[in-house]
Parts: sequence; C-alpha cells; structure tokens
Amino acid sequence: MKLKGKTTIRKIRGTIALRVFWVIFILILMPLFIFYILEYHREYHTKKADFFKTLQILGESRKDSIVAHMKRQIYYFLRLAPTQPLPEIQRIFDFVEASKLTKQNNRLICTDSSNPDNIGKDYSEFLPAFAHHRYHIIYGPYLYLTQVLSDDTLLIGSNNLSEFLGTVDAMYPIDMSLFSKGKIFISSNASYIGTKIHLTPAKGISDGYVFNGQNMAAVIPMKDLGISLLVDIEEEYIKSLHWQYYFLRLLKMFLFITIIGGGSAWILIRKLSAPLKNLLNVMDRVKEGDVSQCYVPAVMGYEINMLGTSFNEMIQSVLKHQKIAEQERVAKEKLAQELKIGHDIQMSLFPSAMPHIKGLDITSGYVPAKEVGGDFYDIFYYNDRVYFIIADVCGKGISACLYALGVRSLFRSFFILGKPISEVVSHVNEVFFRDVEASLTFVTAWVGELHLDTKELTYCSLGHFPALLRQKGGEIQELQTDGIAIGVSESIEVFEKKITLQREDILLLYTDGIIEAHDRDHHGYGIEKLKTFLQKIVQLPSKEMVSLLLQDVKAFSVLEEQADDMTAVIIRLL
Repeated sequence: MKLKGKTTIRKIRGTIALRVFWVIFILILMPLFIFYILEYHREYHTKKADFFKTLQILGESRKDSIVAHMKRQIYYFLRLAPTQPLPEIQRIFDFVEASKLTKQNNRLICTDSSNPDNIGKDYSEFLPAFAHHRYHIIYGPYLYLTQVLSDDTLLIGSNNLSEFLGTVDAMYPIDMSLFSKGKIFISSNASYIGTKIHLTPAKGISDGYVFNGQNMAAVIPMKDLGISLLVDIEEEYIKSLHWQYYFLRLLKMFLFITIIGGGSAWILIRKLSAPLKNLLNVMDRVKEGDVSQCYVPAVMGYEINMLGTSFNEMIQSVLKHQKIAEQERVAKEKLAQELKIGHDIQMSLFPSAMPHIKGLDITSGYVPAKEVGGDFYDIFYYNDRVYFIIADVCGKGISACLYALGVRSLFRSFFILGKPISEVVSHVNEVFFRDVEASLTFVTAWVGELHLDTKELTYCSLGHFPALLRQKGGEIQELQTDGIAIGVSESIEVFEKKITLQREDILLLYTDGIIEAHDRDHHGYGIEKLKTFLQKIVQLPSKEMVSLLLQDVKAFSVLEEQADDMTAVIIRLL
C-alpha cells in the first residue's frame, strides 16, 4: 500500500506538471500566439501597402529618367541634318540602328541603314509618321524616333531603353517593363516581352495593382510618349521574408516563456506535493473503510488545505446523506406503489369494452396526464335504455381515483332502480356529500339516458362542459342544463332536458382536459375549435374520429406539458 501511494504521488506530480504546462500554454502562449498571428497579418498588410508606395516611387524615378532622355533625343533628332551619315547618327544618339525608308508602291521599304541586314525590309507600319511629321513609334522591342525628310522619305532611329529597366538589386527582385496598348515591348524580365498585360486593382491599396494574378505592381503612365512603365515584384518574396522574420520572433518568445514557465512549475510542484501527499494518504485510508481519518492542514498547503477541509466535510456529509437517501428510497418505493394502485384504480373506472348496442356505434379515447387524475366515463345498457356518464373529480392522486370509483358505483346502483335522472343525481349527490363534506371534494358530470325505442335523450349537466350533438343536417347543438357540481351542497336542484335523436346524429362527450389544453402562448383549445374539428371528421368511423380528435389536441399543445387527463366518448346513431 505504501509503495502504491508513492507511485500515485509521482503520477500526481507528473499530472500537475502537465496541467501547469497546459495552463501556461493556454493562458499565456495561446493568447500571445493568436496576438502574433493577428499582428502578422496586420503588419503584413501595412508592409504590403508600404511596398506598393515603394514601387510607385521607384517607378516615378525611372519615368523621370526615361522621359528626360526621350525629350532630349526627340529635340536633337528633329533638328538633325538629313545629309548626316546613318552610322554617325547611330553613334551620336546611341541608337540600336538608324535607317532611311522610302515609299514604293504604297509600301515603305528600307533603302539605307546602319545595319545592312535591314535594307529591303518592309516597314509599312511607319506610314502614319508621314501624316504626323513628328512621331515616335513602337515597333518590336524598340521605341523608334521618326523624321520626315520628304514626301516619300522617312528617317528612323531605334531607342533601346533597356538600360533604364535593369532589375533592381535589393532584398526583393523587382522587374521593370514598358508597355503600350496592353502589350509589353521592353522588360528587364525577358519572359515578359511580347506578353499581354492583365492588371486588376489591389484591394485596399490606391494606385496599386495585381499583375498576372500574383505580382504586386505599380503603373506609371508616360502620356507624352504614349507608353507606361510597369514596376512589379512577386508577392511570394514579400510573404517569405515577412514569415521568416515573424517565425524567429515567435520562436524566441516561445523559448523564453517555456523556460521561465517551466522553472516556475517545478518550484510550484515541490511546494504542492507535500500537502497533496498527506491528503492522498488520508483518502486511501478512507477508501479502505476507515472513515474516522481526516486531513490535517499543512503550513504550505494553501489551496490543498482548503481541499482537505472540504474532503473532511464531504465525508461527514456523505455519511449524513447516505442515511437520508435510504429514507428517501423507501419513501419513493412507497409512492411508486401508491401511484401504481392509483393508475390501476383509474383504469378500472373505464369500461373494459364498449357495449354492443344495436343502432349505436360507441367509441371512447383516453390520454392520461403525468399525474393520476379523476376523469372517468361509464356507458351501460339496462332495461332498453342506455346510460351515459362522463365526469371529472376535482384534485389529483389516489384520493381522486377513489372518489371517482365511488361516484361511478353510486350512479350504477341508482340507475338500475329505474328512477328518473333528476332523482338519481339527487340521491348520488346526497350520499357523496356526506362522504366528502370535510374534504371539500366535488365532481362535475354530464349524465344522459337514451330510450332505444323512441331515441329520446334525457340529460343534465352538473357543472360540466356541454355535450356536443352534431345532427344529420350539419347543425351542432350544445346540450347543457343549469346545475352545480355533485358534492358542493347536500341538496342540489337538478334540471333535465330532453331531445329526440335521429339516425346519423353524433353525440360527443368530453372532459376539461380537451377544452382547456393550451399552446405555448396560453391560447386554449376551446369549444369553438372542437366544433370546427368535429365538422371535419364526421364522415369517418367513430374510432377514427376519437383518435384524430385526441391527436389534434395533442398537436395543438405539443410544446406544453399535458396538465390534465383528456377523455372523449363518441356515440353515433346508425
């Protein structure tokens, strides 16, 4: 046991170290890491914006050099003596080549050139220069200067501006290109020459562009020359260098915190392990059954002392609650037994099967609430008469079930004596009142007596909801009389009414669980909704009518817990 305790202590020390590490990682390293990630993106976007400005400034500088050079070239070229030899012109202006072009049969042919290979070539692209007299034309990789010598002779000199577009040697390789009409004709990057330009505005950067979908670029137009300067760099270079810089910062931060946090964790573990060991020993002895053991606070225990004190209190509380739990278990078993008895009594109140009576189709339905209630109905045949009773005892539980059982028995006993409904109800009330006077219990009921030979229905309602009679013609009547609930007073006045039923009439009896069902907005199902639904289902068999009615009420109150039993009986005259 002692060896096992030491092993457990080592494990705990290890888990504490692991927890401290994760605390440091989650509470310190993770927030810092997230902060660095956010800063990485923020600083990258700032650096990106600054680099676009750098490209713009660099481009403006190169533009000034190119424009100044071309202006000087144009100025002196237009004042050049036509008789000057072409090699001399090439040398003076540092042209790649100088040539004279002559019109021949609506074509422009090179007749003289500093480059003999050009003689005889077709330069018809330069014909527009005759209309402008002073002109510069982009042809191939060069920008040509032109001077009209006569109506059919043109002098041209090709400028190679590559010296102005050399790749900038910096931390990032920057390329420069000249383009006109969407096409690059000179570039420090040979792969660009002759390619079409595809530029899209950079998000959030004024005067910034994305070149060919991946390069950061600035465009500097040279309106006087009809060309533009493109300065670009691959964005991956910027990302790579920025990431290397941030990775080093993140690594330094991680190592620093790990070393400091690790040293602090080691000191903390040493301080915590002693009182923790004492507490563990106490727990082991309690686990073996010695509940008299308790933890003694240590000098450097801190939170462990609080934990040990709580452990002592917990042991005492557990012993106390064990006793209470045992008492509650016995009480719950007794309550469950009582609820089962109540449920059995309640189910016995309902007829086990509907009586088969010629000329009547009788069906009932019942949906119990969570708690045992006092709903009951009874239908029985005696001496060529059918008696209908549906009632609801106030209250819940076994007492309500027992009262309902008593009322049902009283009604049966008095009805078989052949007395009128009013007398039967008066006798039932008198006997029931004597039994429940002290408990203030009462019963609402609707009672009916149907003479099978005449189809005359005698009925009375005693504080109960009216029965609904759907007549053959489609009209729905509420069958209700004045009267108070059974058990309210020792002597009650009973009012009865009579109505003659016809073939295909439908009589619906129900309890308050249907009418008073409500949705989450506390809107009740109500008698009008019940009438409307009854009209919809009259063509169905009685069994389906009851089933659909109970389903509709449950769907109406689906978001609310069922508060009361739902009972319905349908009698159809065949």
